[in-house]
Amino acid sequence: MRFKHCFFLAIIALIFIGCKNDYAPKPRGYFRIDLPEKKYKTYQSPDCPFYFNIPEYAIVLKTQIV
Repeated sequence: MRFKHCFFLAIIALIFIGCKNDYAPKPRGYFRIDLPEKKYKTYQSPDCPFYFNIPEYAIVLKTQIV
């Protein structure tokens, strides 16, 4: 019987704690992100026997493996 009273009081307390009016509404949408136009260039490395397309805004850096 004591367990039922404690359980009932805990449920009532959770209901009162959970019913707050200070909430933040969700935004209606996201900001538009302007991405650059898709343009590709052919890249052929002097060290590799193949070539492929990369975006024009990409920079290819040669790294040195130690």
